[in-house]
Amino acid sequence: MNYNYYHSEDFAADESFIAYYLKTDTEAIAFWLDWIARHPEKLDEIYNAERMLAKLSFRLDDEELHDAFSKFDDFLAFDQGRGNI
Repeated sequence: MNYNYYHSEDFAADESFIAYYLKTDTEAIAFWLDWIARHPEKLDEIYNAERMLAKLSFRLDDEELHDAFSKFDDFLAFDQGRGNI
């Protein structure tokens, strides 16, 4: 996976990034802390992704959050299928 091409929406939809953000997976946390430290040029995208996740997780319980991410993933897949990235 080449995260260098990710935008904030991509990070916010990535399961590993979500696990890092929610602090639910120690491997994901270690990976993302290291990745972010090595890619300071992506800090704006990371910050925006974290803001998106904060808005979603603040208002939704775990099941609702999972459903929202599934819908977001479906939207991204549909949008990419149309050639819009």
